[in-house]
Amino acid sequence: MSDICGSCKIDYADRKDYLTHVCEVTKFNPTQPEHAQATNVADTVKVSEAALARGNKRKDLESKGKTPEEAIGETRKLGAVVK
Repeated sequence: MSDICGSCKIDYADRKDYLTHVCEVTKFNPTQPEHAQATNVADTVKVSEAALARGNKRKDLESKGKTPEEAIGETRKLGAVVK
């Protein structure tokens, strides 16, 4: 399996090479948050806010007696991005 950089379109046969390459378009490597911000692949602020909301909701549900599995199931309904 190979990895293709969505920005510079270079195909990397080795995962390590992909993760450490400096993208010709963004000037960052894929492990750096700036890479995602430069490509607008994801609205990183909204994704982070959604992750915090899910985590807080899960803690709240578990403190009220829900099992971790039940809490996770309910927090998935919140989605990946805050709208």
